[in-house]
Amino acid sequence: MNIKTKGILFGIISAILWAFNSLLLTIYIQESVYFFAPLFFAFFHDIFSAFYLFLNIFRKKENRKQLLSILRKKAFFIMFGAAILGGPIGMASFLMASKYIGSSYASSISVLYPIAGAILGKLFFHEFLNSYKKLAILLSILGISILSFTTEGLTAYPHYDLGIFFALLCVFGWAFEGLIASYFMTEINISSEVAIFIRQLCSSVFYILCVLPFIGGFSMIPLLIPTISILKIILLSAFLGAVSYLFWYKAIDILGGPIGMLLNSSYVVWIVFLEILLARVQIELKFIITLVCILSSIFLLIKDSKGEKE
Repeated sequence: MNIKTKGILFGIISAILWAFNSLLLTIYIQESVYFFAPLFFAFFHDIFSAFYLFLNIFRKKENRKQLLSILRKKAFFIMFGAAILGGPIGMASFLMASKYIGSSYASSISVLYPIAGAILGKLFFHEFLNSYKKLAILLSILGISILSFTTEGLTAYPHYDLGIFFALLCVFGWAFEGLIASYFMTEINISSEVAIFIRQLCSSVFYILCVLPFIGGFSMIPLLIPTISILKIILLSAFLGAVSYLFWYKAIDILGGPIGMLLNSSYVVWIVFLEILLARVQIELKFIITLVCILSSIFLLIKDSKGEKE
């Protein structure tokens, strides 16, 4: 297995894990009546996943050296910016959208972030996309559009317009994060494991200093996490999220921002697939068409990676 194919595999694994993570979080967020509950859950998710990633960092001496080195450089602030875009803006907006339009619709809209990333990457970072990659992106756009852009069932949510707003905000947050992270790992030559830990650490610090004081602070925690069982779910979700992030950043590091984001965005298919298995939604023709489009785009990327090897 060459390095490009391995990057594709990492991207797919990150998508599957993110689908499980999203469903777990959404169950409890939708039950909460507190408007800012998603922000608290996003904070819990990021700070616990940062702890898991911290343990991963200290498995390798090289990672520890890189971490201490980058903390003393100006480049650290680049990743801090990416953390704010991906965490308090991207992740929190995704959870807010999940609360007001459900995980399926929120995921279907938010997966447009690779397309936004490809456009922004071309404009700001001069990312090169060959014909295989362009066709893969177009197929993904087609599939996601078929699955996403319908008002059937969406208007059943009383605040669906608010949910759509947060989903679109998530799109731009994640798109900019992916591009900045790609630049960070390539230009500064830092491992994806160190980069994603810095991302989660900075996001957690930003929540503590700039978000929580304005939405009720730590006094709200007993109301949002009243039982040990809910805490266990959050810890499990954070673990799945941490591993998903780890594989996502590895894919971005190997394949570049646009393609790494494209593979991760296939989580929408896995979410719908899981909801079908759980009998929460019924299988529809549009889901099958979307699945074919996404799988075709992945096949094109694999073919492209083999071509580069040759």
